[in-house]
Amino acid sequence: MLHRIRLPLLGLGCLTAAMLIGAESGDDLARLARAEPLLPPNGEHLLGTNAIGQDIFWRMLAGGRHTLLIAVPSALVAVLLGGLLGVLSAQRRGPVDTALVSIANAVDALPFYLWAAVMVVVLSPSIWAVPLTITGFYWIGVFRIVRMEALRLEATGFVQAARLLGASRFKILSQHLLPAVGYLLLVQTGLLVAAAVKVEVGISFLGLSGSDGISWGTMLAEASADLTLGHPWNAVGAGSALLCFLYLVNSITDRLQSALRERAHAR
Repeated sequence: MLHRIRLPLLGLGCLTAAMLIGAESGDDLARLARAEPLLPPNGEHLLGTNAIGQDIFWRMLAGGRHTLLIAVPSALVAVLLGGLLGVLSAQRRGPVDTALVSIANAVDALPFYLWAAVMVVVLSPSIWAVPLTITGFYWIGVFRIVRMEALRLEATGFVQAARLLGASRFKILSQHLLPAVGYLLLVQTGLLVAAAVKVEVGISFLGLSGSDGISWGTMLAEASADLTLGHPWNAVGAGSALLCFLYLVNSITDRLQSALRERAHAR
């Protein structure tokens, strides 16, 4: 399985490492503001400078780190929360299952951007506005997928045998159901990371993130003004980094999903 995702995984690792390591210099805005404004790409500034003389390349790295540190943990929490609640709902049934399904249906009834607008307005200017917006909505899809798979597994022979042998609910949950839905959580992680990055960029682009840090979204917002001055490099820097990151994540997810599907059919 690993040989299929080796190249995109290597590319994603290099891109992420560059953002996390190189962004230390990008956060030094005093150092970045020494150059002339709106310079084109040159030997000293690989992507030129923005309207206040900051190096766009280092801002791109710093913006990537800011985006990833918000989006990736939010997506991981959504996957873990949705997976755990999905398995718990399938196992418990009754009032617990009814309550969780009702909550998921109620949140899902709202259009995402209406949900995002409400969460950001209520929680701003807190830095938790975007993470809670992402986690609070995207756990639902994971919950439904895992719940359906766990309900199917509950009716299989090995779970029924474990129950007849006196296994506790916790043992069935931890030793049978959670390991069996692990491949779903793996694929959902890739999908949600890509979705969370796009959400963070979109909210930052609108200026609603509640954070003063550099983000790919804020760079793209600045680029809308720079383009009128014939200076496209803010858009090129943030846009190309975003495009590469999403392509690599989606490529890994697609190849992983294909490999897991083939393994399931082989069984």
